[in-house]
Amino acid sequence: MVQLLSLPLQIKFVIQIISGSSVVFLKIYTILLTFRLYASWFPNINMYDQPFATIGTMTNFYIRFWRRTIPLQTIVDLSPIFGFWAIDAIIDLCEKLSKGVYLY
Repeated sequence: MVQLLSLPLQIKFVIQIISGSSVVFLKIYTILLTFRLYASWFPNINMYDQPFATIGTMTNFYIRFWRRTIPLQTIVDLSPIFGFWAIDAIIDLCEKLSKGVYLY
């Protein structure tokens, strides 16, 4: 791992601010992903009507990435589980960076 202790104090503050705002964005994005996946379970929800079309557009690339990366093995599609796991790991890292765990 890069030696973060030797960074100048101003850069550490910038890292903390950026990672703190990334946490907020990623948590909101996780809520949108959860809503989209729950909405796909109900056949009476038309994903081409608003606001579902906007949410689908914002989350489609992330879900498609994980569906291409992890092929369908069984009847249950496990790719969203790995997608949520990855985004949760990034949130955890950004939260620790925003609190200065790895910086000081």
